[in-house]
Amino acid sequence: WYLSTDCQDEELKPNSIPYTSAINACAYAFSGPTPKKSEATILESKQAAFETAKSIFESCDQIGALDHITYSTMLIACQNLLPNSTTERSSAVEWIMEHCIWNGHVSVIVLTELKKVLRNDNFLFHKLLRGHAKHIQTRIAPSYKRNNRAKKGGGRCNGGNNNKGRLELLVDMNDFPQEWSREVRVNRRNRRNTRHSS
Repeated sequence: WYLSTDCQDEELKPNSIPYTSAINACAYAFSGPTPKKSEATILESKQAAFETAKSIFESCDQIGALDHITYSTMLIACQNLLPNSTTERSSAVEWIMEHCIWNGHVSVIVLTELKKVLRNDNFLFHKLLRGHAKHIQTRIAPSYKRNNRAKKGGGRCNGGNNNKGRLELLVDMNDFPQEWSREVRVNRRNRRNTRHSS
């Protein structure tokens, strides 16, 4: 609406929240029970959902309302909607991260979603972060381990596919150029040893 009416009133300018919420809706549109349709139809529907998310992202960019949560949500859309280990997914992730770095929105949340979507492509992960990811560590979130052990009667949590969504990133943001996160609203003093899990 704000773009289509050429509105110039800054007080009416939306922030990132409605755009990010819409992208999130696209990202999780297929998180429920698998519909009884052919695989080709499902892939086509997911592609359409991703294109919708991308269009919303670009509209948000046009009014300068992007933030690091918007970028991380777009990475979730890549993970959920684009086929794994494909050129299409890799190209989309690369485009999002280059855009994110250029605009100064790199955060621990963004890096965590990047690691998740590129779980099987460590080369691209390090390439996109241009040598600044050497000290990043990953682990399964301790709270999830405790819950998992309780459910299994004290059994050991091995960090396999069942823990896919419980990745925790241990990262010192001071290892990255300050320009990369200049727009992220966090105190620089709190950038060290930051954690995020999802």
